[in-house]
Amino acid sequence: MKIFISQPITGKSTAEIMATRKNITSKLNLKYPESTIINSLILGGNDTTDVKYLGMTISLMGDADLVVMASNRSSSKGCQVEQYVATLYDIPVIDESELD
Repeated sequence: MKIFISQPITGKSTAEIMATRKNITSKLNLKYPESTIINSLILGGNDTTDVKYLGMTISLMGDADLVVMASNRSSSKGCQVEQYVATLYDIPVIDESELD
């Protein structure tokens, strides 16, 4: 099973982003030990817009069997779009809290 993690990026430090991702990945490894986490984290310079990053991550999400939404996503436009796309294309979506 291939799993895509949707998490807020804007306004977060690299350390915060990586800590959230590590926490979710640890939970996923316990619940789905045979799964593969899609490397959807794109950290780059200032020459690419948020919309371009979102397009890249949605492209990667196309390979997912499951999308896990970070619990702290409520104000993230990118996460909202990723959840909408996953739902629209019948990719199962769960909240991070369902991994506890």
